[in-house]
Amino acid sequence: MFVTMPRGIPAGGEDAVGRARADRSGIVFKPKVTIEYKSGSFLDGPERYIAHGVNMKGRFGKGAALAIRQKYPSAYQYYMKAFVAGELVLGNIVRTVISSAESKYQVGSLYIFSLVTQENYGNEPGRVYFDYEALEECLVGLNYFVSPTSKVAMPKIRAGLAGGNWDRIADIIEGTANFQPVVYQLEGV
Repeated sequence: MFVTMPRGIPAGGEDAVGRARADRSGIVFKPKVTIEYKSGSFLDGPERYIAHGVNMKGRFGKGAALAIRQKYPSAYQYYMKAFVAGELVLGNIVRTVISSAESKYQVGSLYIFSLVTQENYGNEPGRVYFDYEALEECLVGLNYFVSPTSKVAMPKIRAGLAGGNWDRIADIIEGTANFQPVVYQLEGV
């Protein structure tokens, strides 16, 4: 499923289920979430929601994307359909529902959210391919798909190959997410 979130949705505004609140002055705020860190692979945890960053160029072949492609080929197929359709735009999300036949869950589904957070890709030392505003837009969109009590597994989104600064990325996640982010770190990395 291709998901196009309209630009300009306020990160702090009330969503469809009223997750943000207003104080007496009418100013809307939401409690800041704290990232839960775990060791291991984000693909092996108990969470039914997985989020990771992707580029706009139809390349799904390194890092977290490659791990997802190998374990859940349908996520790559939906990504490529979105690429061919011209839907890979910064801030958009490609949502893939992984059936129980393909996932470890006997009942229900696993959801993979490919967050379009970089226009290009590469491996030039010191170059940042990651777009911080696109991450924020993607997280605002993701808030509409998962409940505030949901846990969403993710790697250190775009802090590796894309060259993003993890401290800044973590601040964006904690300040934007209306769900519980669970960041997995491989040991020794």
